[in-house]
Amino acid sequence: MAGWLRQGFRSLAGLRGLAADGMRRALERFPATIAALFGLALSVSLNEANLLDDTLTEKGATFFVVAALTSLALRLAAEARPFARARLIEAGGALALGAIASVQSSADYIPAMIVGALLLLIPAAASRSDRKDLPVVLGGLGFAAALGVLTLLIFAGGLSGTLASLRYLFGLPVPDRMFAQTWIWTGLFLAPLFALGRIPERGEVNLGGRILLDRAALALFDFGAFPLLIVYTLVLHAYAAKIAIAGELPRGQIGWMVLAYLLTLFGTLIVTADHEREERPATSRFVMRYWPALVVAPMGLLFVSLYERVAAYGVTEERYLLGLAGLVVLFWALMQCLTRFRDDHRLLLLLGGVALLAASAGPWSAQAISIDSQLSRFEKAIVAFREGREEAEQQALGALTYLTRADAVERTVGKPLAVAESADTLQVYARHFGLDPDSRRISRFEGFHRHDRQMMDLAGYDIMVRDVIVSDADQRIGGSVTSDPPPIVLAAREGGIVVTVGAQSATFALEADGQAIGIGEPFPPILDMQAGGRRIRLIVEHWSWSDPERDGSDALRRLHGSLLIRRADWRALRR
Repeated sequence: MAGWLRQGFRSLAGLRGLAADGMRRALERFPATIAALFGLALSVSLNEANLLDDTLTEKGATFFVVAALTSLALRLAAEARPFARARLIEAGGALALGAIASVQSSADYIPAMIVGALLLLIPAAASRSDRKDLPVVLGGLGFAAALGVLTLLIFAGGLSGTLASLRYLFGLPVPDRMFAQTWIWTGLFLAPLFALGRIPERGEVNLGGRILLDRAALALFDFGAFPLLIVYTLVLHAYAAKIAIAGELPRGQIGWMVLAYLLTLFGTLIVTADHEREERPATSRFVMRYWPALVVAPMGLLFVSLYERVAAYGVTEERYLLGLAGLVVLFWALMQCLTRFRDDHRLLLLLGGVALLAASAGPWSAQAISIDSQLSRFEKAIVAFREGREEAEQQALGALTYLTRADAVERTVGKPLAVAESADTLQVYARHFGLDPDSRRISRFEGFHRHDRQMMDLAGYDIMVRDVIVSDADQRIGGSVTSDPPPIVLAAREGGIVVTVGAQSATFALEADGQAIGIGEPFPPILDMQAGGRRIRLIVEHWSWSDPERDGSDALRRLHGSLLIRRADWRALRR
């Protein structure tokens, strides 16, 4: 027994030493990255404690995430091949790019594009000294990330389970906020810190790198990925032949299918590139040698499909990024003609990262080009609409809907229109141009209201639940459940919304100003409902109805917003 205890203590001491060594290495190598992670965890923690508002939290979190990734990329680049004033460049780059992302944090695509670019640049930077380092670097980064996830599950999951047991078994008053803070600090600081400590230095091959260099793991690609890639290549070529013979245009989603195929192909090539080709199966050798020829037809499908969609509906951020990805792949494929760049997969990651950064800001950014394209589409559609051409109204409404969501609808007029706080901006601008917004199918089944910087009347209500979601998925209770007891649950039912507080439930009919809200009709920004003497108020942000043509049903699919209720109406809340 004593020997078993001694062995256990030695194991714990060894684990503690390993963790301490990892923390020390991380602090020595990545101080700027760790400082950014601490700022990220602190900002989210303060927001969860209601000490920092959502807007500042969003901007701060965006800044710290981008700063952490930027500093990590520059530090790994300096370790791979040292350069002068590396620490100063690392700090300056992190601050600059983090500030750019923070200013654009409210945009839908810009922060995500910057983060995606940095994720591509990190392995390219870490392997900048030798192209053969890339597979090992990817293995090391993947292994470190897996250890970070494992740290999160062990520490946060274990501590949460312990706290829950103390509350359940001994009745200790453990607040729910403590659980949230545990996951925040572990997930955003402790686990990434541990992962940073396990990122291998140049020349060091850890378990992740050894796995990718192992012959047994290579067999997974040789006898799984490569044969499937050949099969899917044949499918895409057969489809290309079909549309060429029939003279029809490719389907709209084929571009994303081709992009997924290309990502899988290049990911497989990157991981297996460092192994000798001669000893590999014929399928693997075939793909590795002739992949530039294999992607010609799929790339043609991508660009033809993209051209057809842009010609019909203009540029959007999704189509811009799809075309950008196609251009990056095409450029890299052409560079394979140069011996110097042949099979240098770092260049593909570098091109992708730089392209995403360029697309995130400036006059050639995805958002700027998309807005200009939709403005041009709207102007042409309005002229055609006034000439009485069919489908012109739908084109104009489609462009106007995009511009409204992009906060650029004011550019359609010389002087911005006056829009009341309770009015729908799309409706106001559409009717200004003589358009009928209800004639557009998507506007009948989906809509949203913006409540930014608007004052809300909360008189008569004493409880507010934010970000509630009402859903009819499989007729189960879906959506928002408060974290503090008693639970407040909302669910969609035919013609109404069921609110459950503790053991009490009430069904509120979907009515606005005494009139039932019919299928496909828009919701007002503020929805007051009554049932059995109880009152609730929904501050509506987004709604969507089922489309009978597409979904085969006509019901409320989703309602998102904030809920106001009265404590006196529910017995469970009066305790």
